[in-house]
Amino acid sequence: MPDERICAREGCENPVSRKQSNAIFCSPWCANKAANDRRYQRPESLTPEPPPPSDLLFGRREKADLFHVEDVQEGEFAIYWADSHIPFVDWPLMGAIGKVIHDFQPRREFEVGDIQDCYDLSRFDKNPTRLTDLTDEGRQTVTLIDHHKSLAPDMEQYFDPGNHGDRLQSWLCRNAGSLYGLKDVDTGEPILSIPSLLKLKERGVHYYPFTSRLDYQGFIITHGPKRGGGGKLCAKWMGDYIRSSGVCFHFHRNQSYSWIGDRGQPQTFYAVGPTCTLDPDYLPFPDWHQGFGYSRVINGKVHFQHVHVFDRRFTVEGKVYKY
Repeated sequence: MPDERICAREGCENPVSRKQSNAIFCSPWCANKAANDRRYQRPESLTPEPPPPSDLLFGRREKADLFHVEDVQEGEFAIYWADSHIPFVDWPLMGAIGKVIHDFQPRREFEVGDIQDCYDLSRFDKNPTRLTDLTDEGRQTVTLIDHHKSLAPDMEQYFDPGNHGDRLQSWLCRNAGSLYGLKDVDTGEPILSIPSLLKLKERGVHYYPFTSRLDYQGFIITHGPKRGGGGKLCAKWMGDYIRSSGVCFHFHRNQSYSWIGDRGQPQTFYAVGPTCTLDPDYLPFPDWHQGFGYSRVINGKVHFQHVHVFDRRFTVEGKVYKY
């Protein structure tokens, strides 16, 4: 007569061996597993409640996210620049970039982080003889944004605060937590924040938080990582991290890294240099190189062109600019 006894461990349907008449488990492994299940089983009354969704853990949090550029048109021209670090911006270079905006009338301008330096909020040693403050930085920043808009009135502008703009949130968290969540009584918007202080919403500027990614027809635009970055091989590091064609700034170096994607498609990630001066007071001989970028949409794809600035001149679509 066949032995129809089944293993006593919950979920196991193996038969128990005939050789052991008093056995209730099919194997020593199942016996040990059942014992462990009993040992670590918690009474239902002691089972903790599931945590609330992460979005409900904080009253205010700037969450990095993936944003999409809408209404992309074939052939549209876009310009990219960052790391002006106002007031350390190279104004003659920005004047030349302004000429590009005037000549080509971009449909979009991507201001990809560290437009203002937020020098006073830095954790690092600061020169006490500096003659400008946060108000001066903000005034120069909006003057530059407004000037570019006046050169191309139909241009949409996108603003990333970068890690330097993020210094405001970090400083408030460390030194003035009670003020961090201060909001406008009418609008409910945070008062002490970069978009509020620069009045970006009123200016019609699209804002996306630091470390966010902007998806422009599959071409990823981001300032850079919060931490890390692969040292001098920053374009390769970012390409391996993002795993998509795209562009970053932050590292103050001009680089590109290309590879073949998992579907055989060519991919390239660019790291683009700054538009600030190359003589900061805290770094005597910086390994930096100025640059910016532009692109056109061709057959639905973003074709990015990396512009290297040499000897106070550069070329955009065959036209030479000097300053």
